[in-house]
Amino acid sequence: MKGLQRRDALKLMGVAGLAASMSGCSATGGENDDINSKIVIMGAGLSGIALAAKLRRDMPNAKVILVDKDEKFYYQPGFTLIAVGIYEASDVVYEKADYVPQGTEWIRKNVSEIKPEANLLVLDDGSELGYDYLIVASGVEYDFEAVKGLSLEDINDTSGNISSVYTLQGAVKSNELMKKFSQNGGAAVFCDQKTPMKCSGANKKVTCMSEDRLRLAGNRDKGSVNLYVGGGKLFGDPTYAAAMTQIMIKRKIKFNLRHQIVAVDKSSNTATFEFWTAYRQNGEDKIASELIDVKYDWLHLPPKQKGSEILARAGLTKEGDKLNFFSRR
Repeated sequence: MKGLQRRDALKLMGVAGLAASMSGCSATGGENDDINSKIVIMGAGLSGIALAAKLRRDMPNAKVILVDKDEKFYYQPGFTLIAVGIYEASDVVYEKADYVPQGTEWIRKNVSEIKPEANLLVLDDGSELGYDYLIVASGVEYDFEAVKGLSLEDINDTSGNISSVYTLQGAVKSNELMKKFSQNGGAAVFCDQKTPMKCSGANKKVTCMSEDRLRLAGNRDKGSVNLYVGGGKLFGDPTYAAAMTQIMIKRKIKFNLRHQIVAVDKSSNTATFEFWTAYRQNGEDKIASELIDVKYDWLHLPPKQKGSEILARAGLTKEGDKLNFFSRR
């Protein structure tokens, strides 16, 4: 890799999986040659396109259709690298047309309704699309507004001091705020949601890399790095949780479990957390909680994440699940 910049090398490794999945997409013959089903993939992000490539390779006579209005997709694992200044925004943006595998039909529309009993999709222009099999690859929706006083605009607004690596603009903004923090210090507050998140390690990466950047700048004594975890564990896997605990202790990163962010007051740079404790009383499981205010100079958080309302309306989610996570196959 002589002459290859570090961020270019990382970018090549990041898309290597997609390139590998698309190699050999032509029909080569095999035990699945007689499959001619109509397979519709709802969502043409990295996962949808990669799956389409695999289906075209493994089932060369099946009809594979991608349904997605967006012309670009974003390599989201690269967002944390934008935050630390290794990537630029342009390094994570790709034209879908360059990666949709040969032989795959791409309908540039969005789905507005799923009719599973009729094997039918209603698209955003009112047209209908039937299928033999439907694969949902539409990802999750972000709900920053679940935190009182916060909005997506606050995350992307370059003049503010709240950011998130879960949006492209928020990742760029996180890099600028991390630079400022490394030079000036102050109180950096990082949050984790209590509810499930995609890549729940992303926020821990930003937490640790911010401490590292502060230390490398020679300003570790100027800043405090604080992590507030909404759940009762630092990480779901106990092995990783143990390793993270040791890293946090060694780097003097203060972490607080069972602290769910519920509100933000931007005028006073105050984040409000619900500190909760589970207990049993008279044989019943109960929760005791209290609100705690924390001052910040820089606040970073992932959004609350949930499935599309389209899935809930189609009866494809668990009854009563407000997060709309897919539950039916």
